[in-house]
Parts: sequence; C-alpha cells; structure tokens
Amino acid sequence: MYFCFVLKHEVLVRIAIYGDCLCYVYLSNFLIVFHVIWNHLCYCFFFHTWYM
Repeated sequence: MYFCFVLKHEVLVRIAIYGDCLCYVYLSNFLIVFHVIWNHLCYCFFFHTWYM
C-alpha cells in the first residue's frame, strides 16, 4: 500500500512520485482530488481540507 501525504501549497498542481506510485494532486477551492495510479490501478479520493 502506498500512502501520499501532501500539504496544502500555493501550487495548483503538484506531482509527487513515491517509488512506483504516481500521485497527481489537484487543489481546487477546499477540495483536493488524489489520483493514485499504480500499475493498472487508479484510485480517487475526495475530502475537504480543514488544515492550513
């Protein structure tokens, strides 16, 4: 299992590579969409950011 911990930055789109896991982070308003692509698997997590 790969876990991606990304803090809120001024950059709208950030790409973080952890090993063989590629995570695309999109910051829009108070919603962050995580697209985790690993091999042929793609996971999308939606949650609000209550932290600064």
